[in-house]
Amino acid sequence: MHYKTTLHPYFVLLIACTVLLSLTLKGTISAEAQHPDSLTANEIINRMADEYAKSKSYSDSGVVKTVFIRTDSRRTVDKPFTTAFIRPDRFRFEYREKKHGNREFRFIVYREGKDVPI
Repeated sequence: MHYKTTLHPYFVLLIACTVLLSLTLKGTISAEAQHPDSLTANEIINRMADEYAKSKSYSDSGVVKTVFIRTDSRRTVDKPFTTAFIRPDRFRFEYREKKHGNREFRFIVYREGKDVPI
């Protein structure tokens, strides 16, 4: 059984922000990092790009929580994810989600060398 899915742009942005936060927390804490309000959005993006450019490998994991609020109920959907890359040519991103009667679905994007499965 095959499922085709597309990632919502906000989900991708959330993942990028999570990666940025993780890189910031793993690195040396500078005076600027202790006062993040002093950084502009461009400085944050440039810092993230610099960290990625000099990193030979990277991995992280976390959970994206989506809360659906209705007048009579509240429901939370957890989407655990992992990200990893090793330069020059290996990348893997996975997230899991429970749907359809609590069945778990895994969504994986990976690349190894020139192989990018579709």
